[in-house]
Amino acid sequence: PARLGVPDAVPGAAPQFEPTLLVVRRAQTELADAAQRLGLRVAHEVFADRGYAGNGRLLPRGQPGAVIESLDAAIAQVRELALHGRVRVAGGETIALRADTLCLHGDRSDAPQFARAVRAALEAEGVRVAAL
Repeated sequence: PARLGVPDAVPGAAPQFEPTLLVVRRAQTELADAAQRLGLRVAHEVFADRGYAGNGRLLPRGQPGAVIESLDAAIAQVRELALHGRVRVAGGETIALRADTLCLHGDRSDAPQFARAVRAALEAEGVRVAAL
């Protein structure tokens, strides 16, 4: 029999336990792709305060641009993702990136203010903020 790698095995087993499962995964990952191939519902997660590489993956922490500290820059990234489905990556190029859900890091020193500002910016653009 064929052997499955983790990206296929995990979502492949999930419907046996919970057929209505919603898989929340970072956009541009093998697990998200595998879950979709298996017919599971997938919410592609993007990040307000993390930088992206040209392949759509997060820049490794410690690399310049990996963490977006500026509220204005983070809001600009969130707007671009929510309204246009694209993100500016390291090097300045813009790529398409599916965004169904947004991750806000709670370990920021300004996490509550950051979350309120991001929500206000999205709602000002007509984006409806809702639970999955």
